[in-house]
Amino acid sequence: MFVCNGIDCIRTWEAIIFGSIPIVKRSYLMPLYDKLPVMVVKDWHEVTEESMKKFQQDNLNPNTFSKDGLPWRPSIWLRYWIKEIVGTKLNYVKNHC
Repeated sequence: MFVCNGIDCIRTWEAIIFGSIPIVKRSYLMPLYDKLPVMVVKDWHEVTEESMKKFQQDNLNPNTFSKDGLPWRPSIWLRYWIKEIVGTKLNYVKNHC
């Protein structure tokens, strides 16, 4: 267990990269965690053994693991975001220019 020093913290992303499931409080950053196994709570009292097991059952599919055994999480890698940014730019140009 670790504690971060703000809403967005490098430790959260390190945990995701290394296959852990970070637990964060709800904030305006929630869209960043789309498609990632991040447990979001309104209050820390929501974190119980039962809620964590339920989150794991609902969000971790055994078919989503890569060859090295780590969860497949494309949105933690730079190439994913480059593709997203370029795709958004091309879509904007197509529809507005």
